[in-house]
Amino acid sequence: MQAALKSVKGVSKAVCGKKNGTKAQTVVTAEKSVQVKALIQALKKKGFGAKEMTKKGDA
Repeated sequence: MQAALKSVKGVSKAVCGKKNGTKAQTVVTAEKSVQVKALIQALKKKGFGAKEMTKKGDA
């Protein structure tokens, strides 16, 4: 999963959290130009499912 995310240009760090059943929360550090859509496409290309979540308090 981390390799798929790091393959997107502009991603500098991807940290996968503890797996809970079939789910794992992942935090990605990337340039502002990186779109979430590109990250999700990279994951789906490698066979992972993905959806966007935002932390509470984000503006």
